[in-house]
Amino acid sequence: LNGAFDFGEIDENHSYIIIPDSAALSITGDLSIAFTMKRDGDNASENLICKGITDGQRSYSVMSTNGGKLHFWITATGDSADREYCEAVGVLADSSWQHITVTYDADGDGGDGLMKAYIDAVEKTFTPSGTIPSSIHDSTEGLTIAHGLTTNYLAGKLDNIMIFNKVLTQNEANWLHNQGVGREQFEDDALCVDGFTGKPYLNGGGNTAKNGWII
Repeated sequence: LNGAFDFGEIDENHSYIIIPDSAALSITGDLSIAFTMKRDGDNASENLICKGITDGQRSYSVMSTNGGKLHFWITATGDSADREYCEAVGVLADSSWQHITVTYDADGDGGDGLMKAYIDAVEKTFTPSGTIPSSIHDSTEGLTIAHGLTTNYLAGKLDNIMIFNKVLTQNEANWLHNQGVGREQFEDDALCVDGFTGKPYLNGGGNTAKNGWII
């Protein structure tokens, strides 16, 4: 939290980050995104983490919207017209830190996709817009943080951003929430990759952290 990215306040010219496309970010199946966030206010629509911002090149996105809503969408075709999402209403606070985890299970709903959301490790009602696809489009565009589409800049702070090619459990979401460090180790074999160096990340014990991507 002391090293969080600060993307400015409401009505300022906002900054954002773009991470180039890589194999670690081109996830087409199971996906989890975890991060810590502090919003500066209840704004209309803010993109938090977005893979691909050009129509035809979109993959997945996490957004906050007014009314304290958390919005997580994917598209199987890359087109915005084909995206499906889940939304949790009234779960995001203003001006206080929260740990957010969203998960996508590619075949978790009888062959269709299944999404879940955890706020400070507590599962929230996540209402789908329709049938969630069983795969995600493989965009060749980068990952944008705090900005997406043509506007939708974030006014607030983000920290401990992690992207996983697996479905995190509630226990794992709780562990991340309680650690708040961003150097975690999980059970499977996929490496946890530093988003800036592209090198495997080490946990506090000097061992290679696994299962994701982190900045």
